[in-house]
Amino acid sequence: MYQYIVEFLASHPSPEQIADFRPTDEMVDRLKTLLTNSQVATLTDTETRELDEFERIEHLIVMLKSSDLSYLQYC
Repeated sequence: MYQYIVEFLASHPSPEQIADFRPTDEMVDRLKTLLTNSQVATLTDTETRELDEFERIEHLIVMLKSSDLSYLQYC
């Protein structure tokens, strides 16, 4: 997950590309599985930590997208 984000940021994305940034289909599928398992209380400790990581990453992406990125046009 982090590797995907790091590679994206290292590509020097434009503000538009950042706004359009989305997780991969595999990430979405995994998150859906974790959320479903969470609802029926069948998460392992490892899966709970993984779900927590998804939440932290989502928060990071929301912060990134809500930032003033106009300076990127001049890099």
